[in-house]
Amino acid sequence: MKNIKTQKYLLVLVLLAGAIVIFSKGAMAAECSLSRTCGKPCSYGGVLYNTVIIGTQCWFKENLNVGTMILNLEIPDNTAPTVNDPNTVSKWCYNDSAAYCNTEGGLYTWAETNALPNSYNYTSCSVPTLNQGICPKGWHVPSDGEFYTLENYLTTPGQTCDPTRGDWGCSGAGNKLILGGSSGFDAIGAGNHETNGDLSFFDKREPSIHFWSSSPCLNCSNYGHSYNRALIFGANETVARSWTINAFGLSVRCLSDTAVVGPPTNWRQCLKKGWKIFNNPTFKSLGDCLKYFLRDKKIFDKLNKNESLIEEVSIKELF
Repeated sequence: MKNIKTQKYLLVLVLLAGAIVIFSKGAMAAECSLSRTCGKPCSYGGVLYNTVIIGTQCWFKENLNVGTMILNLEIPDNTAPTVNDPNTVSKWCYNDSAAYCNTEGGLYTWAETNALPNSYNYTSCSVPTLNQGICPKGWHVPSDGEFYTLENYLTTPGQTCDPTRGDWGCSGAGNKLILGGSSGFDAIGAGNHETNGDLSFFDKREPSIHFWSSSPCLNCSNYGHSYNRALIFGANETVARSWTINAFGLSVRCLSDTAVVGPPTNWRQCLKKGWKIFNNPTFKSLGDCLKYFLRDKKIFDKLNKNESLIEEVSIKELF
């Protein structure tokens, strides 16, 4: 009996040692490059981004807004943005107004999005599967395949979603992705920046919504096109997969490099260093993980009242 009580007190000490520090609402959000908990906001380039879990993916809830604004008739120079330095990025803001970037994000060429020189908008090239581009460390520009994972997850059960389509599809996913949709992705119409020879202009503010992928269209008849996704705000429940001229300016969303794992479904998953694998929520110690199950005090009561349950938690398992 004495040994059982000793183990119970050790368990309580572990829980106390692993207690989660609670910050006030006004506390500064972690840098996105350091944040592991999806569903919490993080900061990048002085801008706060909310994050959302959709299936096993973790997405920014807002369009990326980093860099220095250039005007309608300007184009990014041929110096590639420096990875992890958002100040080296060039962006358009709809109607040459910084206010639009602040509320809806910037508009970027495909090369700028992927941290490549502007000349890559007009050549045939490929990028790594997880291409960070102008996203923070630990995040990347989603590939064509990763966009398919998103839309296929949201497609109405019983419907089909063709990953190689060149048109609209994935019935039901569109209305879930737009602002106010059930997925929490909150796609917002930010417009495009288009160019046609010497003519450049802002267009498609309503109702189109467009996002770059990192995947170039290597099978297109002309170089300089890459895959994107398009939505129609409030008017179409499907999602368009198409290819767009790289020199156009579209919106960008960042996707976490790490798949969402968690939350644990059984307190035993916390043991034997199992607490280290979860990122929804993340745990700093075994105590943090065990405390997750004690938040409603039900298991805590069982541990106090059921000595046989305590006996099962051996010292080796705890440490």
